[in-house]
Amino acid sequence: MYTQSSQPLAPALPDIPYLKFGEVVTLTNCDREPIHVPGHAQGHGALVVLDPCAPGLTVVQAGANLGRLCGIAVDDVVGQEAAVLFGEDMLTRLRCVLDEGKLESNPVYFFTGLVRGHGPFQASAHTYGGVLTVELEMADGAPGQEDAVSSRPDSNRLLRQALSQVRSATTLGEYCDTVCHAVQQICGFDRVMLYKFHDDGHGEVIGEVIGPADTREPYMGLHYPESDIPKQARALYLLNAIRLMPDALYEPSPLVPALNPLTGQPLDMTHCVLRGYSRMYTEYLVNMGARASMSLAIVEDGALWGLIACHHRTPRWVSHDVRAACQFMADVVSLQITDKEAHEDAGYRASIQDAHLRLVESMASRGSLLTGLTEGASADGCATALSLIDAAGCAVVSENECRLLGRTPVEEEVRDLVRWLNVKVPEGEDVWETNALSNFHSPALAFKDRAAGMLALRVMTMSPTGDWVLWFRPEVAQVVNWGGNPDKPFEKEGPIGNHLSPRRSFSLWKETVSDRSLPWKSVEVAAARRLRTAFVEVILRRSAELVRLNSELSRSNIELDSFAYFASHDLKESLRGINNYIQFLNEDHGEQLSAEAQTKVDTLVRLTRRMDSLIDSLLRYSRIGRQELSLKETDLTPVLAEVLEALRSRIADTGVEMRVPRPLPTTVLCDAIQVGEVLSNLISNATKYNDNPAGQKWVEIGWLDPEVKDDHVSPHAMTKGTEPLVFYVRDNGIGIPEKHREIIFRIFKRLHGRGEYGGGTGAGLTIAHKIVERHGGRLWLESTVGEGTTFYFTLTPTRKDEVPS
Repeated sequence: MYTQSSQPLAPALPDIPYLKFGEVVTLTNCDREPIHVPGHAQGHGALVVLDPCAPGLTVVQAGANLGRLCGIAVDDVVGQEAAVLFGEDMLTRLRCVLDEGKLESNPVYFFTGLVRGHGPFQASAHTYGGVLTVELEMADGAPGQEDAVSSRPDSNRLLRQALSQVRSATTLGEYCDTVCHAVQQICGFDRVMLYKFHDDGHGEVIGEVIGPADTREPYMGLHYPESDIPKQARALYLLNAIRLMPDALYEPSPLVPALNPLTGQPLDMTHCVLRGYSRMYTEYLVNMGARASMSLAIVEDGALWGLIACHHRTPRWVSHDVRAACQFMADVVSLQITDKEAHEDAGYRASIQDAHLRLVESMASRGSLLTGLTEGASADGCATALSLIDAAGCAVVSENECRLLGRTPVEEEVRDLVRWLNVKVPEGEDVWETNALSNFHSPALAFKDRAAGMLALRVMTMSPTGDWVLWFRPEVAQVVNWGGNPDKPFEKEGPIGNHLSPRRSFSLWKETVSDRSLPWKSVEVAAARRLRTAFVEVILRRSAELVRLNSELSRSNIELDSFAYFASHDLKESLRGINNYIQFLNEDHGEQLSAEAQTKVDTLVRLTRRMDSLIDSLLRYSRIGRQELSLKETDLTPVLAEVLEALRSRIADTGVEMRVPRPLPTTVLCDAIQVGEVLSNLISNATKYNDNPAGQKWVEIGWLDPEVKDDHVSPHAMTKGTEPLVFYVRDNGIGIPEKHREIIFRIFKRLHGRGEYGGGTGAGLTIAHKIVERHGGRLWLESTVGEGTTFYFTLTPTRKDEVPS
């Protein structure tokens, strides 16, 4: 037994601010007309609303035309049990389908026969919003309109033929025409059209078949404004996929009473076959020269793709079996239309897929988004982002860099677009596209010759500026063929009186559209989304690989430090033994050695001393990696003073002037001993390689504060922003050639002979580099050969747990 649905009575479109029931429709509010609660039914049938929970299925509402069609006044039916109207056979069948529980929002045809001796009627029923609605359609047409009834074709045979025809269609155009022809054969309407909705809501006829009796002009290729089928009407097609109006000039049958006693609201007729039409739509059809219409929804992935629209020049009613066959055809089209559109772009789709694969390979093999998307080399077959999609230009904006490919706006215009997109596109939306960019971003008018249309892909959201790939298309002036002037969709006088009426002219009206590019295809938007997915996968794989490599590198570094320390310690012991034996040899047998032998012993002494220096450097280097930093707020001025004091004799020997323009900062977080070693190594090098015969030799030690422009600022003025202090050691010495600026940081690597410029092991810069790195900073240089070199370094640790190991 049916129990009342717990589903609340709700509008078909909750997000539309509908007019109140009975409110006057005007030019400014017609897109809010509550067409799902029209308050009346079409005149070719009778509508009866029952209480499904009452034992006798009490009638709570009925159409005012009940007396004309069934011979009993509506006032004699409302409030009575259904048996007062329906015979026993019909009631039995109604109760059976009701008990099966399949009527919720689903009209089911269940009976053909007489009602109180009148008819015959075709009866269907459904439940919605807590009521049971029975609809009685006259199977022989309305009285006096017997010619409006379609002939009874073998709908099953015609449907089989139709399916065979559409199966053989290859191109999209052929498929659309075949569908229209097949539906026309089944339902017999004069004209059948395939109507596609565009993203902005307007429609276009992409398929059409016209019978010989219809002498009106073809509508094929014409566009129709969104207002012709407004958003609330499009939404209803998702709930009720077929709409039949046998006669546009029908006499409305108001519901009695107007408000449903069970709900206190007007009857929601969303799923009713007899649902009355808006006066705007009936006049729309009359103005087009049609008296009857049938529309079938084509739904793709839950969205309304389009309609199969049927028009007839005279009234025409079609039976339930014919409607079912036509509905089945519409369902087939809903399943196939995406594949047919995809087949139309098969070659382009294949080229996009090929470019996608090569682009993923490029991103995987390169170090960043910028290089992966913009530096595809022809030698290895790599693609760029521009080769993925048919566009005139492309811009990749990542990590505060911008790279342009092809014809694009200039860099500053692109950056302005990215700033606008970061505000315009909500987080979570990856793709945004338009073929009329200036409609959304007015500055784009200035570069419409390069970017009238834009397809934007947000690749990553982690960076504060956003990482974007932008494709651009230039302006292409287009001629759009409209069915009547789209700027005049309504008139104030209609064919049945002075009131708001749809336009009367549907003749070809041409409009030249500017400031637009060719539209972006769905295959292109899908390709952009796949690119983002691929990039995220590449980043995740690369991150996992980096974690693994960093773990292995960290372990290797620890093992290497341990090996270097213990190996150096053992070598030191062996070297000490060699030195002892050389000393014993000189003391015990020195007078007996020949001059040649003594020379060899002296060479051996020199070599062991050098080996001792090398081992000391290696021990010092390995010890840096093993020692924990002792971080404290440090005044670097006394640290520098101690370094200069330790180097005083060497500085005096070289005659180099030491310059310290201002005291060093007093609150630097660092390990004072190790930073002192950095300063010592850099000052020693600057002194050692300062061979300037042209004038006074000097070395300058100082620091730069990015927030302070005054050179004489107090050393207590520390930067509070994100930029670290930069320290430097500058000299006017021999300089370092460009090609050697990387290798000088390798351990034991010297650019000069062992005895030149005071000798040394070549480990000082390597040790300084490692100390700076452990402080979270970096060490780099600027140099001009023959003029001097400046070494810069930063120190940025803030807590002990942030110090690199």
